[in-house]
Amino acid sequence: VNALLTTGDTLFTAGDRLIAWSLTDASTPVPGSELNLPGTAYHLALSSTGNLIASGESGLGIYRREGDMLVEVATMRTSSPALQTLATGERMYTALGSGGLLVSDLSAPEAPTPLFIYTSPLGRFVADMYLWPNGRLFVAWENGVELLDTTSSSAGETASTAGPRLLNVIPLADGPVRSVTISEDGSLASAALGDEGIALLDLADVRAPVLQDRLGISGTALDSVFAGDNLYVATGRCGLQAFAPSAGETLTPIARWRGMFLSDVLTADGLIYGADSSRLVVLRPLSGAPVATTPLPQSPYPTDRQDNLPLALDLAWGPAMDPCDERTYAVFFGTADDPPLLSEGLHGTSLSIGDLDPLRTYFWRVEAISADGERLRGPIWRFTTTVSDTGQMRPDAPITLLDWLLEHPGVPAALVALLLIGGGLSYWRIRRARRTHH
Repeated sequence: VNALLTTGDTLFTAGDRLIAWSLTDASTPVPGSELNLPGTAYHLALSSTGNLIASGESGLGIYRREGDMLVEVATMRTSSPALQTLATGERMYTALGSGGLLVSDLSAPEAPTPLFIYTSPLGRFVADMYLWPNGRLFVAWENGVELLDTTSSSAGETASTAGPRLLNVIPLADGPVRSVTISEDGSLASAALGDEGIALLDLADVRAPVLQDRLGISGTALDSVFAGDNLYVATGRCGLQAFAPSAGETLTPIARWRGMFLSDVLTADGLIYGADSSRLVVLRPLSGAPVATTPLPQSPYPTDRQDNLPLALDLAWGPAMDPCDERTYAVFFGTADDPPLLSEGLHGTSLSIGDLDPLRTYFWRVEAISADGERLRGPIWRFTTTVSDTGQMRPDAPITLLDWLLEHPGVPAALVALLLIGGGLSYWRIRRARRTHH
């Protein structure tokens, strides 16, 4: 499932097939009519006449419902995969896989016609679009968002060349903006920024949106949607996270769900619909679901009261780091039974220490610090060092004269000869003395 769309009591999903699901019981969607697509679809949208527009690897497909059947109205090939399309009036705006925004004529739904490609200094590729009922279009490029007016054109433009008029540019991120969504009352916008988290915009003056807050999150912000007073963000492998704008329009985490990988999210009838490449999940609002708790530091190395330890070692503790939990650690270490702070802001579960004293007892503990600054204090552990690391080392064996000579080939031959003559004279004198004695 690559795309979701709701209209009335029907949920449409698209991937290799277009499927219409009945939402008569919104908590239990029932699959109904379906239609095989010519290629994989990436996005679904509605035209102003109520037709479905599917963007995919082979271009655009336009479909409508006739009773219980899904019927193809028209197709339009594009120069590269069509990643997303929005339609307003007689115009379609399509994000192309090769870059740019394709503007097409939809005045005759049975024969859509490509007109020209719109480009932007904010980047080559369109990541997401959001269309307001008044014809204003948010377009998320690689490095920011443009606000376009699709209802007017510049002087001198004809019907076939009339393009959107730029109203404002909103720089948001150093990387791609993945998606843009607007709150139900139109007062706020959210931009999913991938690894950079999410951005919250104040739309009190829609022509000049103001950045209110940016928040790093666990996982990768791929899509977001407002539901009531809350914002839900699909974060890939970290599931679904819920936030509530607080005083000053900052974002406060309120809940998390991690049942599966989520890349798309939308809301309908008070429920949350999420999808990955092959599954659809229906969730109730997460306001009652707890935010993930930070685990207590445990499983230390050295173990508590361990002795005969070297004078340099790695302190380690558990549990293993969770890529969806942005906790950090602080380590307290010393010879006092309530040790002082040694290091904090650690993103791993180990810390190297050295230059310890022999036969000394050391105390240490770890504090886990959640993303919002809450600190969880672990127990105090202790260990004792060995007598000396060097006491267990043996000295090298003394070198022999022959080895020394072999290692020093530059020694003069005369010195070697002198040593041999001296040794020979000593031997001769000893032999002579023994003969004289006998």
